[in-house]
This record gives sequence, C-alpha cells and structure tokens, in this order.
Amino acid sequence: VHATDPEVRTRMMRNPRSGEIMDRLRQLAQHGIRFHCQLVLCPGWNDGEVLMRSIEDLASLAPAACSVALVPVGLTKYRDGLDVIRPYDRESALALIRSIEQLQQRFLRELDTRFVFASDEFYCLSGLPLPEDEEYEDYPQIENGVGMLRMFETDLRFAAEDEPVEATSPRHLIIACGTSIAAQMQRWCDQYAPRGTTVTVQPIINHFFGESVTVTGLITGGDLISQLRDVKCDEILICRNMLRNEGDLFLDNVSLEDARSALPAPLRIVENTGEGFWRAISGLEDQ
Repeated sequence: VHATDPEVRTRMMRNPRSGEIMDRLRQLAQHGIRFHCQLVLCPGWNDGEVLMRSIEDLASLAPAACSVALVPVGLTKYRDGLDVIRPYDRESALALIRSIEQLQQRFLRELDTRFVFASDEFYCLSGLPLPEDEEYEDYPQIENGVGMLRMFETDLRFAAEDEPVEATSPRHLIIACGTSIAAQMQRWCDQYAPRGTTVTVQPIINHFFGESVTVTGLITGGDLISQLRDVKCDEILICRNMLRNEGDLFLDNVSLEDARSALPAPLRIVENTGEGFWRAISGLEDQ
C-alpha cells in the first residue's frame, strides 16, 4: 500500500492510477476478500502525518483489512539519478515505534487486534527490546519480517529446554550475520552457548549492495570470504537464507563449494530457526 494519500502514492509509484488504492481495497472488502497490508516507509515521503492517515484509512476497512506491517525502506548503493531517500536511524526508528504504540492499544480495544505492527528491523535500529509473544498475536505478518526475532528466540528457548547440553569440549565458533541482527545474536550466544563453547558474532558489512543493506539474507559469498579469510576458529556458522533455494549459490554467484575452499575453518549451514541455532552452537548433529 505504502500510502493511502492519492497524491503521495502516485508520486511514489509513478503511476497515474496508483492513487486509487482505497477504491481497490474497498472492492476487495465488498466481495468478502480479507487481506493484509504492507507499508514500506520512506522518511520524508510517506511517514509522519501521511503514515497516520494511511493507518486510519486501512483500519476503516477492518475486518477485511486484517493487519498492517510497517517496514523500513531498503536502500542499496546503486542509486545514481534516483530521488534522495534517507534511511532510518536509531532516533527515527524509535520515534516510529512510539508513534504506533497508542494506536495499537486503541485498535486492540476497538478491533480486537493491535492491527499495525512494526517490523523487526525497527526494533534492531531503535535498541528497544522485542515485544513479547502475545503482542504479535498470531504472527499475521511474519513473512514481512514482523516477529521473526521473537519467534526465533521463543523456539530457541524451547529447544534448549527440550534438549539441554550441560557442557562441550572447548570450541570457538564464529557466526556470520548481517549488521542489523549482530548485537541481538551476540546476546543469544552469550545466554545460550553451553559451557566450553565460545561464540563470536561477526557482522558482515555488505560491500556488494552497499553498507546500508544490513540483513543477513543479502550477504554475498565474496563479502563473506573477504571478511572471514583470516579468522581463527573451529567452525563458521551461516544462515541458510544466504543461499538460493537449491542451497548451492550465494547472490553473487559464488558457490558454496568455493566459499568452503576459501575459508579457514569448516562452514556449517544453519537452519533459520531457534532449534537449528541451538543445535549448531551445542554441537549437535542436524536431524
């Protein structure tokens, strides 16, 4: 959706008919179709008062409109000749989260749902703690990155309780990940790593797409190799979503085989789940 203000949406989409978004959504609602919405937020374009209007307009379509995800715009370094869009920072991410908290409480009373949810990236940027499980309700926007970290941590806790590991022989692991999740990942490692296991989180700066790209899934093989070439450890762990679906190539066409040959320690591919993470740091075999 991005914006319900016709002028703003037309400007953003560069389509003269894109300002008709509310008419199209009303048609869906009138035909009994339920839908979830996403707003990719671009500071100075569709935030502030424009955002508040968008949320209220979409809430007016409930229950056909089931939920709204707020996601920060992702910007690569390849922007020559494009409009200037500034990325979110700690202060603006914090302001965004604070701006929707009261709305969530009102919607919970009026619609029986919090309705609008900020993506995990906003919490990583702001430094605020993640909302609790129940605040994500039934995780309606999980595929838009809303609640993935909370679900991951919940699964991690259950896995650690179900399959406890008291201690391991001395091991040093390195986890390579995006810069946005690195601090949270290190906290999980410090909390859950068994005795005898030292885990160092290595944030990988994305030189391929640009340093403003901070998510783990967009790390390339070239950046991984260049930044881990000289590390000393017993094993390197990476998340499976760095690779294409077939599991053999990174986004820059570097093969998994070539990465393994170039890195100084065995490379383990870890499932993007709390259980997969727990089994990896505990030295358990994949099931």
